[in-house]
Amino acid sequence: MLRSMKWILSTNQWKKDKLKEPFGLHGEKILVEPNAVSLESFGKEMTKAEARVHLSLPDDRPIVLYTGHLYGWKGVGTLAQASQFIPNANIYFVGGTKKDSEHFLKEYGDTPNIRLIGHRPHAEIPYWQSAADVLVLPNTAKEKISAFYTSLMKLFEYMASGRPIVASDLPSIRQITGDDTAVLCEADNPHALADSITRTLGDSVLCDKVSRLAKEKVKEHTWGKRAKRIGDFIALSRP
Repeated sequence: MLRSMKWILSTNQWKKDKLKEPFGLHGEKILVEPNAVSLESFGKEMTKAEARVHLSLPDDRPIVLYTGHLYGWKGVGTLAQASQFIPNANIYFVGGTKKDSEHFLKEYGDTPNIRLIGHRPHAEIPYWQSAADVLVLPNTAKEKISAFYTSLMKLFEYMASGRPIVASDLPSIRQITGDDTAVLCEADNPHALADSITRTLGDSVLCDKVSRLAKEKVKEHTWGKRAKRIGDFIALSRP
């Protein structure tokens, strides 16, 4: 089936390489285009203070924020365990089904600086991200879907927010961030994650650098530009 296709779209380089190896596909017919972001929704200029007022959040402590599902491969347990080593910040988890939220609270609800918000409307998420001091992407290295397969839309949303990102150092993440648009740390290591978050919170120069470069880089990863590149690839590949 794959050999009969004229073109194949892969959302990351790892999957393109894996398509070529076992199926004997020519690389010329495979286009790598990661997922993307709507800058109209997530690229709005908004101060941290404005976002916190909009969400009625306190402004007395740093906010470390994760948005998304509470699935195990998302690494939320690592961030929850890291929370105890960042006592001067509040750690917000925005997202999760009712069942997953109940399980999460049973496991980590006693940690005093954890705030589980639960599922929120998608249109509200840019406010949460803008309200944060640091955004965290703690994906696990223990599952291939996390380490290799995924192309994380949340990463692009984070990059568009203009807030510094701390993320697991995984192929699925590094191929987008490189070394300069996020602070990368060892996956599945609560101490390493806490250290990276603490370092980022305490270094305004680092925060400004990674957030500025991420916001600039993500301009090439809009859905519109992605669609145009796919269209151009198909047009150039026609016999």
